[in-house]
Amino acid sequence: MKDQIFKARTHRRYHPRKVESEVIREIIDAAKNSPSAFNMQLSRYIIVNEDEDLKEKIFRLTNLPTFHQVEDEYKPSGYIIAVVEKSRIKRRDYLHFDQGIAYQSINLMMNEYGMRNVCLFSPDKNKLQEYLGLDIEKYEVCYALAYGYPIAEKRKIAETTDTTLWKYFKDEEGIYNVPKLTLDTVIIDEK
Repeated sequence: MKDQIFKARTHRRYHPRKVESEVIREIIDAAKNSPSAFNMQLSRYIIVNEDEDLKEKIFRLTNLPTFHQVEDEYKPSGYIIAVVEKSRIKRRDYLHFDQGIAYQSINLMMNEYGMRNVCLFSPDKNKLQEYLGLDIEKYEVCYALAYGYPIAEKRKIAETTDTTLWKYFKDEEGIYNVPKLTLDTVIIDEK
C-alpha cells in the first residue's frame, strides 16, 4: 500500500489510449465503498468517457490548456465529475471528509490500473453544470477529475521543511520533483 501511495502522483498529460467505461465503473465502485462520515454517502458521480464533444468542452473549461499548456494530443481520456445533492448536505465538513476519502480511493485504484489523474477545481462550475444538463436546484458540482494513461515522466519526492515550497519543479536531470514536507515537519508533537 505504501508503494501505491508513493507512486500515485498528479499527471496532466495523457496517452490518447481510451479507458474502458467498465474500468471507470470499477474505480467508482471502490470509491463508493470507502469510509463515509456517518455513512451519509454524499458523493455522486458523472462519468464523461464516451461523449467526445462534452470531453472537449470540459477540457477547454479547465486550466489544462491555458495555465498548464497541455497540448491537444495529450488531453485526458475522460472526466469524473463529483457532485452532491444539495438537500443532503447537513454539514460541509462531512462532505469534505467524504470527498477526500473517495478521491484518495479513486487515485489509488487508478494507479493500480496504470492510470493517473488530476483533480481540477478550476472549471467554471456553473458552466460545467450547464454542459452536463444538471438541475442546479438539486445538484452542486464539487470538482472534476481528469484521467488517463500517463505520458511517462520521471518523478521523485523531494522532502523539505519549507512549508512554502509546494510547486513541482524539474531538477538539473530534467526529473520532476514533488515537494513533500518531512515527517518531523508534519508531526508537531508526540505525547
